[in-house]
Parts: sequence; structure tokens; C-alpha cells
Amino acid sequence: LAAMLEAEAQPEQAAPVGWRTWGRVFIVWVSCCVASGVLPGLALFTTLFAEAGVFASVCKSGQEIPCDEQFLMLNGVMQIGQSLSLFALLPIGFIYDTFGAKYCGTVGGVLVVVAMAGLIVPVLGAANGMDETTAPVLIPVMLIMDFGAMMNSYCFFGFVWHLPGWTNFVLALSTSTYQISALVPMVFQSIMQHTSLTLAPLIGIHASLVACAAFGCSLAGVDIDEFYSEAKRALGVPLPRPTGDLKIGEKISKAWHAFRLDLCDHLYMVNALAMAQCFTGLYASLSGAYGKALFGTQEDGDKLAALQTTITFSAGLCGPIFARLADLLGLVSFSWFLTLMFCVGGGLFGQRSWRAQQVASVGMQLFTTLQNLLINRYILFYSPPNRMGVYTGVLVVFITCFFLPIMGGVSAWIESGEDDTKDRFYIPLFWTSMAGVVVFFLFNICLMVQGFSENPR
Repeated sequence: LAAMLEAEAQPEQAAPVGWRTWGRVFIVWVSCCVASGVLPGLALFTTLFAEAGVFASVCKSGQEIPCDEQFLMLNGVMQIGQSLSLFALLPIGFIYDTFGAKYCGTVGGVLVVVAMAGLIVPVLGAANGMDETTAPVLIPVMLIMDFGAMMNSYCFFGFVWHLPGWTNFVLALSTSTYQISALVPMVFQSIMQHTSLTLAPLIGIHASLVACAAFGCSLAGVDIDEFYSEAKRALGVPLPRPTGDLKIGEKISKAWHAFRLDLCDHLYMVNALAMAQCFTGLYASLSGAYGKALFGTQEDGDKLAALQTTITFSAGLCGPIFARLADLLGLVSFSWFLTLMFCVGGGLFGQRSWRAQQVASVGMQLFTTLQNLLINRYILFYSPPNRMGVYTGVLVVFITCFFLPIMGGVSAWIESGEDDTKDRFYIPLFWTSMAGVVVFFLFNICLMVQGFSENPR
């Protein structure tokens, strides 16, 4: 399989792809963009929730709302939801391997609809003076939404074997759906500024669009029979068929055994991504509070948060283009490119200059957009197609086990600061970024020296 994947990067060997296939890809792409939930626009959504009064009860008496404590509380809830939902990739992997991409896209979209409906509760509660009672609802709602959005995004993996020679492009399109959907809070903000609509009804409208997206996945998604048929055509040999029984214990055991065979290779990547995700995630989610501390006013904080959303959207558009670059350069060179983008973000984010913040944000958002492509492409060298979902889940859970204590420690470091100066945010984030750079360099050197597994496990 590894040899085949390298060979398929040669355009002259790629079979022509019909317009019907590209049409299905487009429908699923649009559907996944709509059903990506709150996480992609985290920086601006945090500001919108804070301005709506969610968790305003944590602010001290007489303090201006939104306050820093409110931002930190919202960020904590969002990060907890995001982090815990990463463990969900393991059961999502079981579901994908057993029932297929179409099932994941449809059911995941329905879960996002349910979570969107629940998201209205804390917003209305804050507007009616019940924030202390309704704000905690945000925690389970975020867990359900992130789980559903991740499950829905697996709908795209069904096209991996439909498009020979375009593997990285397909994987990048899947990743770009998250970044494109970062436009949603900007649309919300614009509508709220020019109309009398508030946040709650806009969330309701978005939920109805997500329901349409789930229907789109059910129409255009690839079912399990079609996936295995296309894999047989691409590989030349049939793959073992799923039995319809999840067999969770057996699948975890096999995936963990295969994972351990290359554990030393994986440890470098796991540590590098855990450090990098901590830095880029905290910078994006705390950009409102950090911008206020860096430049001096709440307007500056809102501007920096809006900048994150704009660049996240733009990075999503550029992601598939860089995916073709990865096809041409190879995975090792592509990993060095990601390291460069991460260094740009870590080196410039502390400068009190809007130009520096723009360049740093571009570097970090490109890294965030393309890191999932790196993970997915990396996994294809180690896992056969019929175990890709479970193997991905095991790897991401492993990353999360490293990520959570790092994120918790850095967040506690930031919260321990009592003043509202730049250093409260800058010093913890700076050292986290430096640690990420060092480990990423080690990971790249390991790839250059040891290479990849000769055969999938």
C-alpha cells in the first residue's frame, strides 16, 4: 500500500475522474462545511458568547463585561469539550470502519443539530438573568457538538479511493471544511450589527442548515459497499469486509498491537503535535483577551479575535492547494514546511504590531489547517484501509493523553497571573511554542533518518 500511495502521486498514472464523482465530492464538502459546529470559529464565538453574557456571573462586582475571567472560563469550557471529544475519535473509528462514511456523515450531522438546539439554552439563560443556572449546560453541549462534527467530517474519507493521484487533495478538503466554517461567527456578527436579530435565533437558523447538510451527506456520501469496491479497484486485491459487528475489544487490541510495532516512530510525532496544538489552540481561543492585554483596549481584542477567524477561513481555502504541494514534495519536506509555519507563529506572536500578528496568525492557521493532513497521510503508511478508522483513533487518543496535561498546565499558568498585562499570556505561550519547535525538529530528523514503515500493519 505504501508503494502504491507513493506511485499514485504521479499525475500520469492517475485514472480520469468523472464529473459525477466531483459533484458528489462538492456536495459532501459543502455539507461538512456547514456541519462543523462551533470549534472552527472558536476565537470569535468565544467573544460572541461573552458579549451575550454567558458566564458573566464569574465577573467581579463592578467589573466591565465581558471580563478576562469570563473569557478564561469560556476558553476553559471550549478546550475541555475539544480535548475530551478527541477521545471520541476511537469509537468514531469503529463506526467508520464498520458502517462507512455515509453513515458517519449523516448521524454526525444529526448530533450537531441536537447540540445546536442545546446551545440556545445558555444564551437565553444569560439574557434572562439565569446565567449561573444555564451556563454549565455549555459543557455537555460542546461535547456532543464536537463529537458530531468530527464524526460528520469522516464522510469525506469515503472518497480516498475514488480519486487516484489526489489523496492529499481529498484529505486536505476534509480538513478545510473546519477552516471554511470559521466564517460562520463572522456572518453572525455582521447580521447582528445590521439587524435586530440576536445570537439565539441565529443559532436556530444555523441548526436548520445543519439538518440540510446531514441530508446532503446521506445523498452523496459513499456507503460501505462502494468504498470497498473502489479500494479493490485501486489496489487490485479485495480487502477483508466488515462483519457489521463492532467487536470493540478485538479491534482495539489489533490496532494497539499494530501501533506498538512502530511506537518509537510515533512518539516523536505525538509529542510534537501535543505541544503545537496547545500553543496554537490557546493563542486562537484567548486572542480576544490577549489582544486586549497586548494593545490596550477591548476593541483591539475583538479585532484580533476577528483576525483569527478571517485567517482561519482563508487558510481553509488554501489548504487543498498546499495539499498538492505535499504530493509533489513528499511527506518529509511537507513536515519541514509545517515546522517553518509553526516557527513563524511562535516567533512573531509577542510583537506589539498588527503586521506581526497578521503574519503570526497566518503561520499558525496554516499549521493548524495542514497538521491533520500530516496525520492522515502519515497514518496511511502504517495502517491498511480496513483498519484506518480505528488506527487513527488510537493515534489521536495517544496524542490527547499527552496534550491534556500540557494544556492543563499552561492554562493554569496563565490563570495564576493576577495582572492583565501582556506577560500573563506571552510567557507561558512562548515557552510552549519553543518546546514545540524543538520536538518538531526531532520528529523531522527522525523521518529523514528512519523513514516510514515498509508495509502497513
